[in-house]
Amino acid sequence: MESILKAIKEENLDVPKHIAIILDGNGRWAKKRNMPRNYGHVQGSKTVEQIIEDGYNMGIEYITVYAFSTENWRRSAEEVDALMKLLAKYLIDCIERSTKNNMKVRVIGDKSGLDTKLVTRINELEETTKDATGLKFTIAINYGGRDEIKRAVQKIAEEAAAHTLDPKNITEELISSKLDTSGLPDPDLLIRTSGEERLSNFLPWQLAYTEFYFTDVLWPDFKKGTSFWRGIVINMKDRLIGGFFVAVITLITLLAGGAVSAVILTIISLFGVWEFLKVYSLEKTPFAIVDYMGTLLFYPLIYLGRDIFLFPLVIFLLMISLAIYVFLFPKYKDTDIIRAFFGFVYVTVLLSFVFRIRSLESGLLLSFFILISSWGNDVFAYLVGSAIGKHKFSPKVSPNKSVEGFVGGILGAGVIGFLFGHIFSGDIQFSGLYCAIIAALGAVPAVVGDLAASAIKRDNKIKDYSHLIPGHGGILDRFDSVFFTAPITYYLVALFNLL
Repeated sequence: MESILKAIKEENLDVPKHIAIILDGNGRWAKKRNMPRNYGHVQGSKTVEQIIEDGYNMGIEYITVYAFSTENWRRSAEEVDALMKLLAKYLIDCIERSTKNNMKVRVIGDKSGLDTKLVTRINELEETTKDATGLKFTIAINYGGRDEIKRAVQKIAEEAAAHTLDPKNITEELISSKLDTSGLPDPDLLIRTSGEERLSNFLPWQLAYTEFYFTDVLWPDFKKGTSFWRGIVINMKDRLIGGFFVAVITLITLLAGGAVSAVILTIISLFGVWEFLKVYSLEKTPFAIVDYMGTLLFYPLIYLGRDIFLFPLVIFLLMISLAIYVFLFPKYKDTDIIRAFFGFVYVTVLLSFVFRIRSLESGLLLSFFILISSWGNDVFAYLVGSAIGKHKFSPKVSPNKSVEGFVGGILGAGVIGFLFGHIFSGDIQFSGLYCAIIAALGAVPAVVGDLAASAIKRDNKIKDYSHLIPGHGGILDRFDSVFFTAPITYYLVALFNLL
């Protein structure tokens, strides 16, 4: 396990940023061993400690656990009293642990319903760890999702009654800011142990786009050897394999050039068009056949230098789609034509600019600007956003992206572009400054492309466009930024060649 964790860190593999956990099954675990329920809670608290340590080593930034719900008060007085004492002791121990591992601890829930001594310890813990920069650990105590939303609505209503808030200005962002979890990113993954498959009033607002993982394992047994952690490791391996595959295909495409590049890009475009049409259940319709045939004709025309026929081809494809719509009316809707035609332009036409750049003089080096602007931007946006990101860039589409990350990604791409240009200026005939401008300006549409692909997925309630690439989703998931970066880079290169 340790070697795996080391590999994950070294390879900088993608892991869930925020995991929420419903700690279920402590009582049943104890009962199976003929022990009192409180014994199960004690062992469960030890599992929490282990999971926090493992999660931190794997690069997880936020962990939120459901420790005591508003419904838990209905349990026997003996069990509730034991739980409160355990929580009080756990909070004291948390101070010592947080000091060792730089962990920031936060407690959410209705604190007014808790014992004053427990509240004092909560306040002491939060104050002691407020400046910690390690893993952010959130404990839900006397928490209920409906109660949380009710309290948030009350706050908003009070502001509206005091005329400090116009009801027209009530947004999702405003509601989120009034919740107990204000300032925390929405969980990427929810885990619930013990075999139950429901939320039990836990974070109903925050889990709107979260993936769920349910397991029959009782919480005290949920440790390194459980299926979840094995699943995480498998996912990491899949991402590594998938990332290696993408890197190899990309390098072959750029290095080979000519017919090899044209063939590879044709195949990628076909899969990309299929993924897009599949979102709207159009992948097996006559419109899809038109798109597929159009893609198979588009790249050969570019390769053969017959650009004069590209525009007529696009018009012809549109006319064929309209004919299908008319003669099969009312089987298909006008929106089907629009979606199919857009899919062809969005994937095939935009991606073809990769081949156009590769076909230029010094095209091999110039094509690397696409990678710098897209993937280089992603890396720097993540690093800067993780370090200092506070202001949401597009919260409804991608809640984890920040304005700081957006700016950092563009500047980072520009820096890489400058260094790249400084090294290869003699080969590409561009100064370092020009290269920095190309890379930075190319990074802007990369962000737009990424967010556009995410918005389409959210609008259609899907996580990935396909499972073509292990651990990475589909073509549209991996190359979404390239679609827009490639044409912008091509025309920027053309512009600077004229200057």
